[in-house]
Amino acid sequence: MKIVLILPCYNESENLFKIKKELSELEYLIKNVNFQLIIVNNGSTDNSEDILKSEAFLNSSIRSINVKHNIGYGHGIKEGIRNTKADIYAWAHGDLQTPLRDIINCLFLSIEKKYYIVAGKRLTSGLQKVQSKIFDSITSLCMGFKAYDLNAQPKIFPMEYRNIFLSENSPDDFAMDMYYFKVFNYLNKDILRKDVSFEDRSSGEAKGGGQGSLVSRFILLIKMSKSALKIRKMKFGNYKT
Repeated sequence: MKIVLILPCYNESENLFKIKKELSELEYLIKNVNFQLIIVNNGSTDNSEDILKSEAFLNSSIRSINVKHNIGYGHGIKEGIRNTKADIYAWAHGDLQTPLRDIINCLFLSIEKKYYIVAGKRLTSGLQKVQSKIFDSITSLCMGFKAYDLNAQPKIFPMEYRNIFLSENSPDDFAMDMYYFKVFNYLNKDILRKDVSFEDRSSGEAKGGGQGSLVSRFILLIKMSKSALKIRKMKFGNYKT
């Protein structure tokens, strides 16, 4: 059984060595598993491409994919899925706000329960928790079904759904996380949720915004609502691999 974790990274050069370090510290957990970490350099304008081509990464177990122009978060995920074959796919953000340890624990839960469809559930408090509840309420209303913590990482699914995430319907932007929930709601599949940590961003850039002023958060909410209304209308035909 092959497991692939895809991390789309946009201007995350300061985090790349942290990702490599965290993975090396967790090798004892994954040494008996056919696990591959794929970093998608998603059109970064910093020196991410140079770092990923350096000897430190060429000699590591991390595979990198370079996307020349940033089309969006979802496009980066799709490039990772498109360029590999696996039994279980997962994606998460490359900012390390959800630690690799928690992500890998979600993957092990997916295997252990033979459930495969697993998503994180962030342990948040304060303003972050309030913001998430507001976003969840509004986007759930727009999508037409109840969902929560839509942006929590990771998102995990088995290979039989690979094509549905590579279809023309699948978003190229931040709406990919909402699309994940729409897919399995439409197919009447339960998603197992597992608690994960959610730490402060230490570096890097959130292209989608939403982490700054109240104005930027409001703009992000409007964008998410519009995307959720679009996703609401989606139907899926033949999605098998």
